[in-house]
Amino acid sequence: MKKMIIFFSLILTLFLSNGVIAVAGCDLSVALLNQEPYPAVPGDILKLVFQISGIDSSECEDVNVELLEEFPFTLDPSSSPIYNIQSGTYTRDYSSTFMAPFKVRVDEDALDGETPIKLKYQNLEKTFDIEIRDIRANFEIFVDDFDTATNTITFEILNTGSEDIEAVTIEIPNQNGIKVYGPNRENIGDLSSNEATTSEFKLLTKNDSLNLTVHYSDVTNTRRTVNQNIKLDLGNFDYPKEGKNNSNFWIIAAIIVIIAFFVARKKYRKNKKV
Repeated sequence: MKKMIIFFSLILTLFLSNGVIAVAGCDLSVALLNQEPYPAVPGDILKLVFQISGIDSSECEDVNVELLEEFPFTLDPSSSPIYNIQSGTYTRDYSSTFMAPFKVRVDEDALDGETPIKLKYQNLEKTFDIEIRDIRANFEIFVDDFDTATNTITFEILNTGSEDIEAVTIEIPNQNGIKVYGPNRENIGDLSSNEATTSEFKLLTKNDSLNLTVHYSDVTNTRRTVNQNIKLDLGNFDYPKEGKNNSNFWIIAAIIVIIAFFVARKKYRKNKKV
């Protein structure tokens, strides 16, 4: 008798640990059907769809499905926090499952890795693991060169993030004190992690900084935008014109030689007449 009790206890524990209710003809099971995006990204919205099966049995009575808020997940205000399902509504040609979608926000400080999220139904809780990874790119951007003759500024852009990114576009948005000649956007293509590239624009400014915007697509094909303020020390690129000074020297030397020639010639003719 004792062995039978232990056996049935193990069976009941197995059912509960797998999110299954089997009581008096009620056989409910819950599964995470979809996570978008995958992986979840800190600071972003995460869409989850849970599937509740077995609601065709009226023995389950009213089924309440609720997502429990716990760091790093909070329900988005646009999402329903709880679903009330009346069991026994199954009819032929219709599914005996119910889809419960939730929108949650992932906290900015969420850590990479699998993080549990809990779903409550029929006074039970089931835990699901959500994969979180910070796939956002970070950038180091600085002025690499400035040609004062053509007003061409060259930025160097380094992807300091841990993920490769695609379709990178550099933009100088409209702002006071910055006059851009020609296009204010340049597509620089893909950029691997820790890879650097350059981007050129023609502009006039007396500002000591400007706002620069980087648009890119991450590994989930989500289009993202990063804004940065870049210091402008354009005076550092006002190089001495060595070639021009050298040229002036030879011009002056040639003039002196010509003058000396004519002076000597004049003296020669004067002495010859005497």
